[in-house]
Amino acid sequence: MSVVSRPSLEQIFTGMRKAMGGVPSAVEKLSRVDPEMVYEHLRSRAYAMPDQSPALDDQTRTLRNQAKITSHFPAGPFGLQLRCSLVSDPLPGYAPHSRLAGGQNFCAVKHEFIFARSLIYLAAALAASSSACVRAMADKAKTQGIPREKVLETLRIVRFAMATKIIGEAEPVFDALEKSVR
Repeated sequence: MSVVSRPSLEQIFTGMRKAMGGVPSAVEKLSRVDPEMVYEHLRSRAYAMPDQSPALDDQTRTLRNQAKITSHFPAGPFGLQLRCSLVSDPLPGYAPHSRLAGGQNFCAVKHEFIFARSLIYLAAALAASSSACVRAMADKAKTQGIPREKVLETLRIVRFAMATKIIGEAEPVFDALEKSVR
Protein backbone atom coordinates (compact mmCIF):
# COMPACT_ATOMS: atom_id res chain seq x y z
CA MET A 1 0.00 0.00 0.00
CA SER A 2 1.48 3.36 -1.03
CA VAL A 3 1.21 6.36 1.21
CA VAL A 4 0.54 9.68 -0.47
CA SER A 5 2.21 12.53 1.34
CA ARG A 6 0.41 15.80 1.58
CA PRO A 7 1.85 19.28 1.83
CA SER A 8 2.20 20.96 5.19
CA LEU A 9 -0.10 23.87 5.99
CA GLU A 10 2.86 26.20 5.61
CA GLN A 11 3.52 24.80 2.12
CA ILE A 12 -0.14 25.36 1.26
CA PHE A 13 0.05 28.93 2.54
CA THR A 14 3.25 29.56 0.57
CA GLY A 15 1.45 28.40 -2.57
CA MET A 16 -1.53 30.63 -1.78
CA ARG A 17 0.75 33.63 -1.25
CA LYS A 18 2.43 32.94 -4.57
CA ALA A 19 -0.83 32.41 -6.49
CA MET A 20 -3.08 34.96 -4.75
CA GLY A 21 -0.73 37.42 -3.09
CA GLY A 22 -1.75 36.37 0.42
CA VAL A 23 -3.63 33.95 2.60
CA PRO A 24 -7.16 34.95 3.60
CA SER A 25 -7.35 35.50 7.35
CA ALA A 26 -10.32 33.12 7.58
CA VAL A 27 -8.21 30.30 6.12
CA GLU A 28 -5.36 31.00 8.55
CA LYS A 29 -7.83 30.87 11.46
CA LEU A 30 -9.46 27.73 10.06
CA SER A 31 -6.05 26.06 9.98
CA ARG A 32 -5.74 26.62 13.72
CA VAL A 33 -9.18 25.29 14.66
CA ASP A 34 -9.68 22.55 12.02
CA PRO A 35 -6.62 21.89 9.84
CA GLU A 36 -8.35 18.93 8.18
CA MET A 37 -10.93 21.28 6.68
CA VAL A 38 -8.12 23.19 4.97
CA TYR A 39 -7.01 19.94 3.34
CA GLU A 40 -10.60 19.15 2.34
CA HIS A 41 -10.94 22.61 0.81
CA LEU A 42 -7.69 22.07 -1.10
CA ARG A 43 -9.05 18.74 -2.37
CA SER A 44 -12.25 20.50 -3.47
CA ARG A 45 -10.21 23.09 -5.34
CA ALA A 46 -8.35 20.32 -7.18
CA TYR A 47 -11.69 18.72 -8.08
CA ALA A 48 -13.15 22.02 -9.30
CA MET A 49 -10.09 23.11 -11.24
CA PRO A 50 -7.98 20.07 -12.15
CA ASP A 51 -4.41 20.54 -13.28
CA GLN A 52 -4.63 17.54 -15.62
CA SER A 53 -6.79 17.99 -18.73
CA PRO A 54 -8.88 20.97 -17.61
CA ALA A 55 -11.96 21.82 -19.66
CA LEU A 56 -11.47 25.55 -19.12
CA ASP A 57 -8.22 27.41 -19.66
CA ASP A 58 -6.66 29.25 -16.73
CA GLN A 59 -7.60 32.68 -18.08
CA THR A 60 -11.28 31.71 -18.22
CA ARG A 61 -11.13 30.20 -14.73
CA THR A 62 -9.68 33.33 -13.15
CA LEU A 63 -10.63 36.13 -15.59
CA ARG A 64 -7.01 37.26 -15.43
CA ASN A 65 -7.05 38.90 -18.83
CA GLN A 66 -9.86 40.52 -20.73
CA ALA A 67 -10.33 39.07 -24.17
CA LYS A 68 -8.81 41.01 -27.02
CA ILE A 69 -10.13 40.93 -30.53
CA THR A 70 -8.39 42.01 -33.69
CA SER A 71 -10.04 44.73 -35.69
CA HIS A 72 -10.05 44.50 -39.46
CA PHE A 73 -10.31 48.27 -39.75
CA PRO A 74 -8.34 51.11 -38.15
CA ALA A 75 -9.48 51.50 -34.55
CA GLY A 76 -8.31 55.08 -34.19
CA PRO A 77 -6.04 56.07 -31.31
CA PHE A 78 -6.60 52.69 -29.63
CA GLY A 79 -4.61 50.79 -32.23
CA LEU A 80 -5.79 47.59 -33.82
CA GLN A 81 -6.89 45.90 -30.60
CA LEU A 82 -10.32 46.50 -29.11
CA ARG A 83 -11.44 45.20 -25.72
CA CYS A 84 -14.71 43.31 -25.42
CA SER A 85 -17.12 43.88 -22.59
CA LEU A 86 -18.08 40.84 -20.53
CA VAL A 87 -21.44 42.44 -19.77
CA SER A 88 -23.50 42.55 -22.94
CA ASP A 89 -24.06 39.77 -25.44
CA PRO A 90 -22.69 40.15 -28.94
CA LEU A 91 -24.45 38.92 -31.99
CA PRO A 92 -23.32 35.35 -32.57
CA GLY A 93 -19.68 35.48 -33.63
CA TYR A 94 -19.22 39.23 -33.14
CA ALA A 95 -18.01 41.57 -30.45
CA PRO A 96 -20.17 44.20 -28.75
CA HIS A 97 -19.42 47.92 -28.81
CA SER A 98 -17.62 47.76 -32.14
CA ARG A 99 -20.37 48.69 -34.57
CA LEU A 100 -19.66 50.94 -37.48
CA ALA A 101 -22.24 53.36 -38.84
CA GLY A 102 -24.94 51.35 -40.58
CA GLY A 103 -24.73 48.48 -38.08
CA GLN A 104 -21.75 46.78 -39.70
CA ASN A 105 -19.41 44.87 -37.43
CA PHE A 106 -16.00 43.74 -38.60
CA CYS A 107 -14.64 42.52 -35.27
CA ALA A 108 -14.74 38.74 -35.27
CA VAL A 109 -14.57 37.04 -31.88
CA LYS A 110 -13.49 33.46 -31.28
CA HIS A 111 -16.19 31.10 -30.04
CA GLU A 112 -14.11 30.46 -26.91
CA PHE A 113 -14.69 34.06 -25.84
CA ILE A 114 -18.44 33.79 -26.36
CA PHE A 115 -18.44 30.48 -24.48
CA ALA A 116 -16.51 32.08 -21.62
CA ARG A 117 -19.00 34.92 -21.38
CA SER A 118 -21.94 32.53 -21.27
CA LEU A 119 -20.21 30.39 -18.64
CA ILE A 120 -19.44 33.46 -16.54
CA TYR A 121 -23.08 34.47 -16.73
CA LEU A 122 -24.12 30.92 -15.76
CA ALA A 123 -21.72 30.98 -12.81
CA ALA A 124 -23.06 34.33 -11.62
CA ALA A 125 -26.66 33.13 -11.96
CA LEU A 126 -25.89 30.01 -9.93
CA ALA A 127 -24.08 31.98 -7.23
CA ALA A 128 -26.97 34.46 -7.03
CA SER A 129 -29.54 31.63 -6.89
CA SER A 130 -31.40 33.07 -9.87
CA SER A 131 -33.30 30.08 -11.19
CA ALA A 132 -34.70 31.97 -14.19
CA CYS A 133 -31.21 33.08 -15.24
CA VAL A 134 -29.79 29.61 -14.62
CA ARG A 135 -32.46 28.14 -16.91
CA ALA A 136 -31.84 30.78 -19.57
CA MET A 137 -28.07 30.24 -19.50
CA ALA A 138 -28.45 26.44 -19.49
CA ASP A 139 -30.59 26.77 -22.61
CA LYS A 140 -28.10 29.20 -24.15
CA ALA A 141 -25.18 26.86 -23.43
CA LYS A 142 -27.05 24.07 -25.19
CA THR A 143 -27.95 26.32 -28.14
CA GLN A 144 -24.35 27.53 -28.47
CA GLY A 145 -23.05 23.98 -28.31
CA ILE A 146 -20.78 24.67 -25.35
CA PRO A 147 -19.08 21.37 -24.55
CA ARG A 148 -20.46 19.45 -21.59
CA GLU A 149 -17.03 19.38 -19.90
CA LYS A 150 -16.86 23.19 -19.88
CA VAL A 151 -20.32 23.51 -18.34
CA LEU A 152 -19.55 20.90 -15.68
CA GLU A 153 -16.23 22.50 -14.77
CA THR A 154 -18.05 25.82 -14.41
CA LEU A 155 -20.50 24.18 -11.99
CA ARG A 156 -17.62 22.72 -9.99
CA ILE A 157 -15.95 26.11 -9.76
CA VAL A 158 -19.19 27.71 -8.51
CA ARG A 159 -19.54 24.92 -5.94
CA PHE A 160 -15.97 25.58 -4.77
CA ALA A 161 -16.57 29.34 -4.68
CA MET A 162 -19.66 28.87 -2.54
CA ALA A 163 -17.70 26.67 -0.12
CA THR A 164 -15.01 29.36 0.00
CA LYS A 165 -17.72 31.92 0.78
CA ILE A 166 -18.86 29.85 3.75
CA ILE A 167 -15.31 29.66 5.09
CA GLY A 168 -14.94 33.42 4.75
CA GLU A 169 -18.25 34.07 6.47
CA ALA A 170 -17.35 31.68 9.28
CA GLU A 171 -14.37 33.78 10.39
CA PRO A 172 -16.21 34.95 13.57
CA VAL A 173 -16.84 31.27 14.39
CA PHE A 174 -13.13 30.54 14.05
CA ASP A 175 -12.38 33.51 16.31
CA ALA A 176 -14.78 32.19 18.95
CA LEU A 177 -13.36 28.68 18.73
CA GLU A 178 -9.80 29.98 19.06
CA LYS A 179 -10.78 31.96 22.16
CA SER A 180 -12.49 28.94 23.75
CA VAL A 181 -9.34 26.82 23.36
CA ARG A 182 -7.04 29.36 25.04
